[in-house]
Amino acid sequence: LLAHLKKKDFLDDDALHVLSTVTSVNKGFISRQLATVTKLPLPQNYSAELRSFALTLNFYSPRAYEYVRSTFGLALPHHKTLSRWYQHIGAAPGFTKEAIDALALKIRNSPNPLFFSLIMDEMSIRQQAEFDGKEVHGLINLGFDETDDDSLPLAKEAFVLLLVCINSHWKLPIGYFLSNGLSSTQKQTLIKHCLSLLHQNSVNVVSLTFDGLSNNFSMAKQLGCNFDDVNSLKTCFPHPSDSNQEIAVFPDPRHMLKLVRNTFGEKRCLFSSEIIDWKYVEALHKLQESEGVHLGNKLRGGHIKFSKQKMKVKLAAQLFSSSVADAIDYCHNKLKLQDFIGSEATVEFLRLINTLFDVLNSRSIRQHGYKKAVSKQNADLYLQFMHKAKAYILSLKESRGGLPILESRRKTGFLGFLICIKSFEAIVAKMISSERPDLIYFPLYKVSQDHVELLFSAVRFHGGSNDNPTLHVSFVLRIGNCL
Repeated sequence: LLAHLKKKDFLDDDALHVLSTVTSVNKGFISRQLATVTKLPLPQNYSAELRSFALTLNFYSPRAYEYVRSTFGLALPHHKTLSRWYQHIGAAPGFTKEAIDALALKIRNSPNPLFFSLIMDEMSIRQQAEFDGKEVHGLINLGFDETDDDSLPLAKEAFVLLLVCINSHWKLPIGYFLSNGLSSTQKQTLIKHCLSLLHQNSVNVVSLTFDGLSNNFSMAKQLGCNFDDVNSLKTCFPHPSDSNQEIAVFPDPRHMLKLVRNTFGEKRCLFSSEIIDWKYVEALHKLQESEGVHLGNKLRGGHIKFSKQKMKVKLAAQLFSSSVADAIDYCHNKLKLQDFIGSEATVEFLRLINTLFDVLNSRSIRQHGYKKAVSKQNADLYLQFMHKAKAYILSLKESRGGLPILESRRKTGFLGFLICIKSFEAIVAKMISSERPDLIYFPLYKVSQDHVELLFSAVRFHGGSNDNPTLHVSFVLRIGNCL
C-alpha cells in the first residue's frame, strides 16, 4: 500500500517513514475490506494501530487518505470519525501540555539519550475574529489565562516552536503564540520560558534555529550571543536553567542560501581574488538555450529571472551547484569560448557555496562526499573545509576596492553562513569529536527550518491550500490534528 501511494506521488519520504513505523495494521485493515466485499456489517471498533495509521495518513495527505478509503472498500474511517478522535487534544495558544507530557514519556522510555533542535518560525494568518459558540478566536493570545478580553487587536501571525529529534525520526510542535509581530525581547522571553520548561522535563536541546529577520539576530544577542566582531563570533548562549550547558544558534541554511543568491543576482558582481560575475551564469543559460542541450545541469530561465520566485529554495540550490560550476569551467577550459574568459573566480564561488550548503543540509551517514552527515571519521575533513569557507567569506567584497560584504547592507546571508560555521564547529567539538561522543553522526538537516515549513504546509493544505488561513478553522484545529 505504501509503495503504491509513493508511486502515485501522494506522500513524501518523511511521511512514508512515519507510516511504515505503524505496525500491526494489516489485520484490521483486511478484515474491514472483507466485510465490505462480502456485504457483512463493518466492525464497530478500530484497533489502536489502525487508528494511528488513519490519523497519520490523513494528516500527511488528505488526498492519499481519500484515495485509500475509496479504493480499498472503506477500510478507513470517515473524516467525521477522525474529528471525534481529535477532540481530546488541547491546542490553545501557549505551550501544549499534551505535547510536553508525551515528550517526557518518550524520553523516559527511550533506551538511549535523545537530543533535540528547537526551531522557531512565524506563519501568517488571516486577521479575522471567529466565534465557535463558546469563545472568540483570532485575537492576540500569548497563552496566558488572562486573555478573556474582546478589545484585544486581531492577530496576524502565529509564532510556532517545534522540536526535532536529532538521533531519531520524529518531530513535535510544542507551542504557538498569536501576535501582531513579536519583538526581539518578546521572542527572547518565550525562548527562555520554552527552554526552562523543556529542561524540567529532561529534554536536552542543543541548538536553536531561526530565519534571517533582523530581530531574530537581536534576540540571539539578548540570549547571550555576539555577532559584532565577525572574526570572533560567539554563536552559543548559556542554557537559562543550566549554565554548564550551551545552545548553538543556526540561522536557517536554506534562507541564508536564498539571501546569498539574491545578493549575487541583484548586485551582479562580487569580488574575492578576482571578479565574481553573474554574466557567466547568464552566458551558460544563453548557450544551452541556443544549442538546445544542457551540460548536465538544471539551469533554466527561472534561475536567471528569479525575482518572482525568491522563496523557492530549489532555484537557489540548483544555481549554487557543482554541475553549474563544472559547465562554466568546461566552457572556459575545454571549449575555449570567449564569453567565459575570466570565469575562474565565479566557478570557485559557486563550488564553495555548494559544498557549504551540502554540509549544512546533510541528512544521512549513507551519502557520499560532503553530503554525508558529519561523524568522527570525517570530522577533521569537514572542519578543514569550514576553516577555508570562513576565510573565503571574510575576504569577499562588494566590488574591487569596495566594502567587505560583511560590512554592506546585504550581509545577512553571508553572516548567517559564518554563524552556521562557528556553531557547526562547536557542535562537532562537543558531540562528535570528544572522547565520549554523544552521537555517532549529526545530520545537519535536523537543524533546518524545513521541518516547520512542512508543518505549515500541512496546515495550509488541510485548509484548502490557503496561504492566509483563519486561526480557528485552519490553524488551531490542524495543530491539534498534528498533536
